[in-house]
Amino acid sequence: MLKEILDKTAERVGKDLKDQPEVEAELRSTIGTTYCELGEWQRHQHRGGTAFLGCASLQGVFFKGNAPGANSSAFHGDNNVTVYYLPGTTGWGPTFAGVPTRLWNPLMQTSGPGFGVGPAGFGFNITGTADIPIVVEAATNLANANWVPLQSLNLTNGLFYFSDPNWTNYPARNYRIRS
Repeated sequence: MLKEILDKTAERVGKDLKDQPEVEAELRSTIGTTYCELGEWQRHQHRGGTAFLGCASLQGVFFKGNAPGANSSAFHGDNNVTVYYLPGTTGWGPTFAGVPTRLWNPLMQTSGPGFGVGPAGFGFNITGTADIPIVVEAATNLANANWVPLQSLNLTNGLFYFSDPNWTNYPARNYRIRS
């Protein structure tokens, strides 16, 4: 039933909201996201899916699974976007729907040089594909985690040394990497 509602809404949105382009764009984005979450990327494209069309400020799209089907206009006008995909997924090439792709594979090094307490505080190396965006976050309680972003960066040359000079201010400090 949800797919039928999406299909009907996708057909009407261009006509009913032609004088409200910002509302139309927001609704198309929501429709596109919902189709993709339902695993219906092809259905979205078949219906003229334009969830990413003309999003000039769009910088990255992250996929959790294998490469879906897409037409070449999926990112038309999105000149700064990169598609990121996870290790172990299939179907990805150097481009997807006409835009560059990158393997998103940051790894926190939990041993070796650079891991542990040093002059700049507690630190560790992060490795992965060059120029992928990451955010290092920390939480003091994993049972009731409130993750706080500590640093956002691009993993230049595939390596970055992270240090937390404030680690001694907390009884425990847990770290994670996210996009």
